[in-house]
Amino acid sequence: MQRELRRYENRLVVIGSGMIGIGLWSLVKVILSLFMDERVANSIKESADDMISEALILAVLLIIVVLVVGWHLAIGLSARSEGYGKRSSWAYLVSIALLIAFYIFSMKAEIDEFDTVSEDPIEMVISLLIDGSVCVTLAELFHAAIRVKLYRRKLRKMEAA
Repeated sequence: MQRELRRYENRLVVIGSGMIGIGLWSLVKVILSLFMDERVANSIKESADDMISEALILAVLLIIVVLVVGWHLAIGLSARSEGYGKRSSWAYLVSIALLIAFYIFSMKAEIDEFDTVSEDPIEMVISLLIDGSVCVTLAELFHAAIRVKLYRRKLRKMEAA
């Protein structure tokens, strides 16, 4: 049982690090899209009537990106912490489940708009593949976290007996 516990703790550390990387990649991707992709810049300019509206749209977008990055960081850091033997609350498991739901709804929205968006279909397929692999990674993280909690509970009961 100790061996299995160590294996799942190691998974938590590795996948938690990956979640931190995914969060940082999301930030880089949005920043690059804003500054390098003319379609994104034109879309913001078209939807804004004046400079104040444009600044407001960018501010809201920045807040959303910071929240998403923070969400990934919190999950990744919590998973790493638990993987290194510290106890964590069940709240981060709920957060993982909510993030999985967020990615699933995001993927469904992308699939629904596949025919109507003038974006390159290759980019959309790549985006769907990345989102799908993040969902699988989050599911593995969820599974490992639950296993660690169960193994630790069993070990505490065995030590108490």
